[in-house]
Amino acid sequence: MKNKKVLITWSYFSDNIHLFKKKFKKKKITYRFFLDKQAISEKKLLKIIEPYDGIICGDDQITKKVLDKAKNLKVISKWGTGIDSIDKKYAQQKGIKVCNVPAAFTHEVAIYALTITLSLLRNIIDSYNSTTFGKWEKFTGQSIKDKKLGVVGFGKIGKEIAFYAKSLGFKILINDVDEQRKKLARRIGYISTDIKKIYLESDVIIFSTDLNKTSYHLFNKKILKYLKKKPVIINIARGSIISETALVEAMKKNKISAFGLDVFEKEPINKKSKLLKFKNCFLSSHNAFNTEQSVARCNDKVFHNLIKNI
Repeated sequence: MKNKKVLITWSYFSDNIHLFKKKFKKKKITYRFFLDKQAISEKKLLKIIEPYDGIICGDDQITKKVLDKAKNLKVISKWGTGIDSIDKKYAQQKGIKVCNVPAAFTHEVAIYALTITLSLLRNIIDSYNSTTFGKWEKFTGQSIKDKKLGVVGFGKIGKEIAFYAKSLGFKILINDVDEQRKKLARRIGYISTDIKKIYLESDVIIFSTDLNKTSYHLFNKKILKYLKKKPVIINIARGSIISETALVEAMKKNKISAFGLDVFEKEPINKKSKLLKFKNCFLSSHNAFNTEQSVARCNDKVFHNLIKNI
């Protein structure tokens, strides 16, 4: 029986390949790395995908064209949770198994979202920068107690955000389109409401929903009129949930007080992006998931998903 061939396009797996070399060899699997700064484009994948039986990928553009070109592909093992960059329905039609790692980084991402929130409310970054530049300025922040936190998307991450935020003193508002999640939120004691009320009443809004037709540009120019309390906007979900053009306008018009983004419409962020011009904000490189422990767990699961289905 001939060796199986696997393409590895995600750096967090390739960086730890020494932990899996013997396992690949035992299963008679050869592998090749093809890495980029973030995701591999459709154009690049079309040139290389054909001989491979499996792929360990990040947010690569695995489109219908790519899947048609992938004559031997049996399994797509996604590193992480989100699979919106993969044409899953078409892959399944072709008999290709699509695997991900559900709840891979739930705790890590939830804590990261709240860390950004607290940093912005208490001006932690400004205080640090000022002091290290030899100044002795006092920055007045916001107390957390009784602030309203709107959580958009009450999945695993949203639930964990709400749980920890409530213990800090926030009052929790939940928005989700799923009826079962709405009922759960009410049973726990949160306020389940529509997106308009989230925008009207929240002091902080954290987006933790997946990306789909209803969540695309959920934050847009039309909703700016509802931002009466000038909330802090946090996105640790998917970049395209927020229109970055609308976010810039919201800052310029003083409709929001600050924003914290770990995800962007296009990644890496353009060095000329207008988002970089605001001082009282936080930006990071799609890194909320990243701890030693979470990476190790995800690598193990991704390998298992590959082996089980190749």
